[in-house]
Amino acid sequence: MFLLIIDISAINQVSVVNSKLMELNDSRLIPIVKLQDIKSDIEYIRSKSNALLDAGNDDTVKQPIQDAIKTRVTEATGKLSEYKYNESFETFFETFNAFNIINSCN
Repeated sequence: MFLLIIDISAINQVSVVNSKLMELNDSRLIPIVKLQDIKSDIEYIRSKSNALLDAGNDDTVKQPIQDAIKTRVTEATGKLSEYKYNESFETFFETFNAFNIINSCN
């Protein structure tokens, strides 16, 4: 009888832990991964901007870099759209929009 109670209790605890792990993955980890992906896009844009500066006045070298930057900016903006109306990200969007304006001027 004692072992039966221990087994049932253990199965119940494993079930609780499993549900908490699923919650962690779904509600907390996925947004972190998405934000890391956006951060990678922004870092890519920054590095390509440096490559654009290194290209000098050679338009044949600059054009593919500019196209890659525009593509990545579009992707990052699309990924950011789900956070656009979240007040926690208001300062970030002001900075991102300023960054976007600076890059569009180049």
